[in-house]
Amino acid sequence: MFITSVVLAASVAGTGVGAVVNEPVCTAESVVVTPAWIERVPAVYRIEDPWIEIISPARDVPTVVGPWVERRVIREAYDETIIVEPERTIPGEHHEAVYGPRPWIVDVPAVTRTLYEHRQQSTGNLRWEEQGWNPGGGWEPTGATKVVVDVPEQGHYGEAPLITPAYDDDPTVIPAVTRVIHHDAIVDLIEHGPVTTWERVPAVTRAHPEKTVLVSEARTIRHPEVRATTTECATAAEASRSVIQVSADPGAGDPYAGTLAQTGASNPAQAGLVAALLALLGGGLLAARRLVRRVAR
Repeated sequence: MFITSVVLAASVAGTGVGAVVNEPVCTAESVVVTPAWIERVPAVYRIEDPWIEIISPARDVPTVVGPWVERRVIREAYDETIIVEPERTIPGEHHEAVYGPRPWIVDVPAVTRTLYEHRQQSTGNLRWEEQGWNPGGGWEPTGATKVVVDVPEQGHYGEAPLITPAYDDDPTVIPAVTRVIHHDAIVDLIEHGPVTTWERVPAVTRAHPEKTVLVSEARTIRHPEVRATTTECATAAEASRSVIQVSADPGAGDPYAGTLAQTGASNPAQAGLVAALLALLGGGLLAARRLVRRVAR
């Protein structure tokens, strides 16, 4: 065990640390041992609120169209057929009806008699007489006959019979003479300048949910053993003086390990040393050192 001693004396006015004027005469001594202990500090977390990250903000994107030429048709192209010579019809030839001869219609028959020709043998004269006539003298019938009308018949002509009715030949149609005329389309060309249109592109965002962030991890603090010795001393100059000795292991890594002493039990500085002793008993040599410094100031 490494032990050192430092004596701190308070001045009578209480304004600082005075010098040691006499060697103390120690009459009583007590030792307080604080064992080494392990302090476990838990991890510290913080909660981040949910938030929305804007990857790209909303923006208006222009689109330029043009220039272009609009073709507006006023009249479509078409073909027109005109008549050079109109169609005409030549009528067919007319044919009159053909009738047969009018028949004779006998109202009163005629009175006739048949005569026979006779020839005189010696003279050759001819004579027409009825049959059976033979006066002699060389007259003989020749065989020829004729009918003699004594009373003509009476009658009239009837209607002539129709042989062929009247008709017209088929007419002759002469088609019209036409000509096709082509008419081109009438188009109006309208020029349009460039046109800019704007399209609203929405923002692209990403939502971040609430999350817990580790601020400091859990850790273990090892505190070394602390041994405090209190000695009651007296000198010729002062009625009482308090000396406190603290011993610690230098291997614990605390450069402030050592012996702390406070003189003057009745001055203001003594109260601060008592508080330092209590801090040492609570297990913190570093905290006791800070309290001693505060009292010394």
